[in-house]
Amino acid sequence: MSVLSPITSASLEHAVGVGSAVFGASMLAGSYYAFVSTTDCWIQQGATPTATAGAGSMFVPAKTVWFLDGAAGADLAVIQDTAGGKASLTRCLKY
Repeated sequence: MSVLSPITSASLEHAVGVGSAVFGASMLAGSYYAFVSTTDCWIQQGATPTATAGAGSMFVPAKTVWFLDGAAGADLAVIQDTAGGKASLTRCLKY
């Protein structure tokens, strides 16, 4: 069984608002990342993602950690569902 451990010093913070915002994290294939937000939001991962509150993006409830594989795309975009907040994207080590 594998365990993912966040590298807290590698954490990026981004405001979640009414417009799609890209972390610009340059996520690496073969690496994993933990995503969490203080507010309900929608995310889209890819080469040049634009998150939308609907089809083509994934809904992520507030204060829920989601693990993402960098192989699915180098960047992550986020947009609020109904209210703004903050989001964090953190690279993880896999043991």
